[in-house]
Amino acid sequence: MDSRIGLSVKSKLDTIDEIKRLMIGMNDSNFKDEIEKELPQFVVVGAQSSGKSSVLKMISGIDLPTASKLCTRIPCIIKMRRSDKNILKVILKNPDNTEKVFNEKTVACAIKKAQEHALQSKYYNNISNNDFADQHIIEISVFGKDKANISLIDLPGFTSISTEKCNKIEELVKKYITQPGTLVLHVVKANQDYNSILGNNFMKDNVLNNIVTVITHCDEEIESLKHIPNTLETINGDIFAVLGNSSNDKSEEFKFNKLTYLNKFSSSIQLGTKKLRDYIEDRIE
Repeated sequence: MDSRIGLSVKSKLDTIDEIKRLMIGMNDSNFKDEIEKELPQFVVVGAQSSGKSSVLKMISGIDLPTASKLCTRIPCIIKMRRSDKNILKVILKNPDNTEKVFNEKTVACAIKKAQEHALQSKYYNNISNNDFADQHIIEISVFGKDKANISLIDLPGFTSISTEKCNKIEELVKKYITQPGTLVLHVVKANQDYNSILGNNFMKDNVLNNIVTVITHCDEEIESLKHIPNTLETINGDIFAVLGNSSNDKSEEFKFNKLTYLNKFSSSIQLGTKKLRDYIEDRIE
């Protein structure tokens, strides 16, 4: 991306961050809500085990918790900025506008500690078997010369564990995806029937536009990818494919070049995390 455009995007993101900062503690909640829902934001959603964490890792370059008990349980904002300084910081933002910084050996450990701290806080004392801290936000700042200017909100994955948990997740996701300023990145598995994917009906009912589909697990055996043609016929909007097990963009490009089966879909699917990353950054511009 042109460096001048990158600076423009960074300036816009910094302005959005400043607006949000100025609204902290605002007494008029209705006015605050009206402003917040119009602010541009990029939200990542999908079923548990859809490859959401792998997609975020490929975009940001950081490892997120992936085990079922450690996956997203609090809305996480991944704030990437192109900068001469290398910064990696995990902050838990509390409902009372206070913050707590977590310094651990890895980002995944810091996020885990932040989630545990939030879930044990006084805000959820009266909620039995609570697995989600929906009043908190974890902010992960990732600054560096090779980083894109992107902010992504990672939300808990759709699950069928229980009706109560399912409803809780849908309520939280709906709060974000129905806002006019939101672009939704919907992560789905290539080896599953799109119409039967967990949370798919919910997405159809609540996202009217501004949705991008990110397909994962495209490196499975060809037989398991038989659902791709039907998926492409069903989806409206831009479609990307990402190989979450790649170590970097070049590695991913090399693997895609070997997946000749996907060539027939080249007019419908944009292949690679780099294209997805540039697309998100361009949308801000």
